[in-house]
Amino acid sequence: MIATDAYIEGGGTLAELSAEAVAHLNQVLPPHWSHHNPVDILGDGDAERYTRALTVIADDPGNDAILVILTPQAMSQPTETAEQLIACACHTTKPILASWMGGETVGTAMQSLNHAGIPTFGYLDTAAHIFKYLWRYSSNVRAPYETQCCPVPLMRRTPIANEWRRCSPKSVRAIARF
Repeated sequence: MIATDAYIEGGGTLAELSAEAVAHLNQVLPPHWSHHNPVDILGDGDAERYTRALTVIADDPGNDAILVILTPQAMSQPTETAEQLIACACHTTKPILASWMGGETVGTAMQSLNHAGIPTFGYLDTAAHIFKYLWRYSSNVRAPYETQCCPVPLMRRTPIANEWRRCSPKSVRAIARF
């Protein structure tokens, strides 16, 4: 929840999981998983569970990027999980960031992820801030291409709007050139 809090405090919003994604996650995760975003695969999650969950999340059209967090427990497999993450990353165009906590105990796994082009962060809040910057950058890049639209009630009230509605697309282009 530290990463979620840092992300939301920075202005980010979590993607909603689609009903289809939740149904698939119900099939591949234990019954006590979080059932919403952030997806918590529970502390005893092995590399295979990470893979199954990541595959479902990567296929969900409702998200733009993925932050994968590993907090090592006694049964954790940081290197194997990193290898599985690398394999999954090859099958998606969505950016994936990783926060492998544990310092030296996850060093080899983090090197593998970095070598594969997956950015890694040792601290959750740092990962969340970078995730937010990635989202903000993406939003800023798309913004100039979005068409701003006047609300319909305002459009109906102005005489100019009535004239524009009567114009054909060809004449609108001509008027806009002046």
